[in-house]
Amino acid sequence: KWKMSEIKLRPCPFCGGKAEFTTKTNSSSHHDVGFRFVVICTKCHVCAPKTYEWNFRLGSDGEIISSVDEREEAAGDWNRRGH
Repeated sequence: KWKMSEIKLRPCPFCGGKAEFTTKTNSSSHHDVGFRFVVICTKCHVCAPKTYEWNFRLGSDGEIISSVDEREEAAGDWNRRGH
């Protein structure tokens, strides 16, 4: 399920810079694609302490099916820091 338009990252609690999801590693197999990512400030480069995952596959009808989706958790953890 694609929900990126609903996931908002607050500015950095330390410098006010823009925060973004940044891929640390990726993987793929015959059936699945996965990303390990962090949330990082583009200005001061402070990074959330945890690495998160998003894994998905293509369904038989062409839909994207997530098996692991920690994007909302990552945004929630970041948005609570220093606020």
